[in-house]
Amino acid sequence: QQVPMQVVFVIFMAMGNFLAFSIMQIYEVPVEHMFELLLGICLLNTVCIAIQFMVARETPLERDPNAPKASKCAPVMNVIEAVKSSPCLLYHLAA
Repeated sequence: QQVPMQVVFVIFMAMGNFLAFSIMQIYEVPVEHMFELLLGICLLNTVCIAIQFMVARETPLERDPNAPKASKCAPVMNVIEAVKSSPCLLYHLAA
């Protein structure tokens, strides 16, 4: 499941790099037009985010009404349990 998603990310990154390279080719000397390029990229990001907000629908998760109530310390205890059950390699990578 992880490898196909990495392939999708690499494809999207390649398309983004190609788009960025193409945008840089608009001007002969792009450094002299950095403000215009920055505004164009911000506008492109705004348009993409607006499309995302129009298309995506979030369904809120609801707790089962018959489920027992969790204590106030449950989030902290969940983190402690996750740290205790983590593999030793993770600690080695973090160091």
